[in-house]
Amino acid sequence: MKILKVYPKSHEDFFEITDLVKNFVAENRIKDGLVYLQTPGKTSAITVAPNDDKKIKSQFLEKMNYLLPKYNGMQFTGWQTPALKASLTGQSLSLMVEQGELILGLHQGVFYAEYGGPVDEGLLFMNYLGTQLSENEMPSLPKELLDFYQRQQEKEDAEKSEQDKIIEEMRLEYKLRQAKEKQEKEEKENGKQEKEEK
Repeated sequence: MKILKVYPKSHEDFFEITDLVKNFVAENRIKDGLVYLQTPGKTSAITVAPNDDKKIKSQFLEKMNYLLPKYNGMQFTGWQTPALKASLTGQSLSLMVEQGELILGLHQGVFYAEYGGPVDEGLLFMNYLGTQLSENEMPSLPKELLDFYQRQQEKEDAEKSEQDKIIEEMRLEYKLRQAKEKQEKEEKENGKQEKEEK
């Protein structure tokens, strides 16, 4: 078992700890099995969430505060609210390891949440159950997971290409509309000038 210290920076915090878990897998040369994570903090939690969006912290905390606000109007909702948020998020987590690699989605990460800060430090307990890599064996992602990543990336690339195409069409449409409005304005001004000259 390994006990790690983590350092929440604010009253409510949400930050990625995927590298800590991957380092634990590598240090213990875990081949196939499960990694267990648990936090004993009353108001801390661990979860898996998307790690490809820089706004995940603010969005995650905003949604949790929507579900369980600290204040209901002018009324304080109670000292147990941070603990309930932690309980809803989850205070323990198990993750699969296959062929020496942590099994996560293409854009998934492991996150630590603190809802009742400030705290000087949080504790994270990690343990595992499973087999170990032999001395000369190297970790490798399962083919099924690599294929899954590839399909997901291809889908995202296609969606981005379609999005870029739509944006370009909208820009072109805007430019054409601007040019038409400019032309109509010029024609109107020329017509007005001709009337004045007559």
